[in-house]
Amino acid sequence: GGLELSLACHYRVASPGAAIGLPEVKIGLIPGAGGTQRLPRVLGVETALNMIVTGDPVKSELLASLPGQKLLDKMIDGDLVAGAVAFAQGIADVRPLPSVRDLKVKHPNPDAYIQFARNMVKGMSKNYPAPIACVEAVAASLTTRNLDEGLAEELRIFRALMTMGGGITMNFLNAGVPVTMLEMKQEALDRGVATIRKNYEAQVKKGKLKQDKYEQRMALLTTTLSYDDLKNADLIIEAVFEEIGVKEAVFKKLDEVAKPGAILASNTSTLDVDKIATFTQRPQDVVGMHFFSPANVMKLLEVVRGAATAKD
Repeated sequence: GGLELSLACHYRVASPGAAIGLPEVKIGLIPGAGGTQRLPRVLGVETALNMIVTGDPVKSELLASLPGQKLLDKMIDGDLVAGAVAFAQGIADVRPLPSVRDLKVKHPNPDAYIQFARNMVKGMSKNYPAPIACVEAVAASLTTRNLDEGLAEELRIFRALMTMGGGITMNFLNAGVPVTMLEMKQEALDRGVATIRKNYEAQVKKGKLKQDKYEQRMALLTTTLSYDDLKNADLIIEAVFEEIGVKEAVFKKLDEVAKPGAILASNTSTLDVDKIATFTQRPQDVVGMHFFSPANVMKLLEVVRGAATAKD
């Protein structure tokens, strides 16, 4: 978030030795605050894509030395704050102000380069979705007409990456926990089950999972199109689209059918858990459970307590 915030500024300064990067891919995300669109504008698409796909930080002095870079306007030795203030005073009257928004992303052979990047990342990402999602988001900086269109595409990709009901389901099946998976349409339910089967079958084929274990896990899965089938659940995890209106409809319905004391959890990564809790008559039972993509692989879970969430 820090680098993305600075990319929205008119100028940027840094001290030697500062580590600069966008590490989101390491937790199964893409930079979601404009990083995939603004970094290519200031560093060029190849350098930016490498930083975003790997998530590795780069020293400020190396970035400052790149020909044509527009990320860093000045390297400051000594006191960074004093140097930054002095720099700001020196350019205070400069007009027009420079804007990353106005910079264009160029490449001599964009289609071939992006396809090369896709192939490379697919071969190295071991079925993790975030790295290839990073490629597609950065590709939008080349193919869209302006920054606003690129940001809209970044948001679309970010939201798609955060829709992970199948991975969350597998996470519990792997632990031997029975799961009831709810969808609103049979087609969506069929797709979800097919994805789970495909993932398990790939593990069986690679010798990472025995056939009988695969069958045992699938036997723990029940599917439904009715909220009523969740009435006896101890824990209900919502993993729908990141739109507050959609969340509201889901939690109001869960509030109607869930048994007293059931934990109502949202997998949201961007929305306010306190706001979501207001959609129910039981805010003490509402919590955020942010899984990271892919949920069945990433051993990381962020539990977000709301202001009213009960201690137990």
